[in-house]
Amino acid sequence: MPAATFSFFDLYLTLAVGVIDAPMIGVRTKQGSNELVFLPWVRTVRHEYSEEDKSWEKGRGFAVDIVHKDFLGEYIEKCVDPLAAEFSDLAIKHSEVLASGKAFVSGMGKKSFHDLEKHLKPR
Repeated sequence: MPAATFSFFDLYLTLAVGVIDAPMIGVRTKQGSNELVFLPWVRTVRHEYSEEDKSWEKGRGFAVDIVHKDFLGEYIEKCVDPLAAEFSDLAIKHSEVLASGKAFVSGMGKKSFHDLEKHLKPR
């Protein structure tokens, strides 16, 4: 039995994925001409309006991946598995921040958003 001071947290990564059994066709434009192409998957954005949100933020956007059924295995292997591995690594690296819910990034105004994770420190 674990000690009374022992605690653990579950962390979930949720992905919105739609799998379809229908042709997925997109349009590629090149120098004024259009070409129809078959697509194995696309990422779309779903916007949801909310009256309850703050006055300056009336809605939220959610990414939804639409995947053709024949590409699903490859999509999981090439897109989902690497994302899950990176998510897991970062969760372990920043477990103290996740458990406490408190962190600090110094010089945030000077750094690009792509550099924030490496400057994240527990507070």
